[in-house]
Amino acid sequence: MSKVASGTGPYKLVSYDPAVKVMLAANENYRLGPAAIKDVELRYVSDASSGVVALETGEINFMSVPPVLAGPLVANKKFANQKTLPLYTAVIAMNTKVKPFDNKLVRQAFSMAANKQGICDIAYEGFCTVAKLQAYTNSFGVDLSVIPDFSYNPEKAKKLLAEAGYPNGVNLTKDFGVKLLTIPGTFHEKVGQVFQKNLADVGVIVELQNTQTPDEDVESGNFAIMNQGATYRSDFSYNECNYGTVGIGGNNYSQFSDPYIDEMFAKGNAETDPEKRKAIYNELIPYIADLALGIPVFHKQEIYVWSSDLNAKAHDSGMFPFFVYEWSWKQ
Repeated sequence: MSKVASGTGPYKLVSYDPAVKVMLAANENYRLGPAAIKDVELRYVSDASSGVVALETGEINFMSVPPVLAGPLVANKKFANQKTLPLYTAVIAMNTKVKPFDNKLVRQAFSMAANKQGICDIAYEGFCTVAKLQAYTNSFGVDLSVIPDFSYNPEKAKKLLAEAGYPNGVNLTKDFGVKLLTIPGTFHEKVGQVFQKNLADVGVIVELQNTQTPDEDVESGNFAIMNQGATYRSDFSYNECNYGTVGIGGNNYSQFSDPYIDEMFAKGNAETDPEKRKAIYNELIPYIADLALGIPVFHKQEIYVWSSDLNAKAHDSGMFPFFVYEWSWKQ
């Protein structure tokens, strides 16, 4: 284990062993004054269940808890908790280069077949917010009120399928050789299982297939429909890589290219007036949503739990889950 004492922020690195723990000590010369908590241990916990036991016994004081284990801790008055909304959307991607997903009516039907709240409850224990877009209102320029209504509606989904040429439903695997790819051993697998049942309810049959290479599948376009996750940022301009031509082979899972979408993102990027930028996105977002390029299912929550004798607060972004300098022990 290496020994160092360096750093210009609120804490100095004392020792570092990424497989076990990192030890920090307060920087007494920090420009805003020394931290209230002088010594901090960041511990790597490979097994979440063991981590929860350590939290319950007081061996650790603050933890990001997976949703499957969070319920009892959130309900326990011995602990404080905070549910944050990281910049992430669980999506069901549809490749518009592959039949039948080249048909907008089919994509819209699939969107209305998805019971997003049911998927959220089963796949993520309800610790999530139903999505309408691959971004949420914590991203500048996103106004959900302008988005067309593609909420769960099996009967309308059947009508759209009939209008698309499938009045008796469709067997995707038999008729098109299409399987729904999902990532095994994760919440994505549950998303796929629930959505498979949703599709069956509107007359669409599809087999599930596990993939260990989801990112590579997207990059190569070697898929028809699959579970994925999409990040976004605090400004909707980032979503150019999710919906624009520039993102094909990357985060643009639909493989869809549209000059108007590219033009509008370019206008938004060039505009400096915030209100005018919002107006541009208010015009662009419903256009994107109507195309149903994928199914944004839910925005997952990060659940942080800590001992009640600690004054703590989690950062809104999962990329920066905590800032210990702001914490203190209760007197």
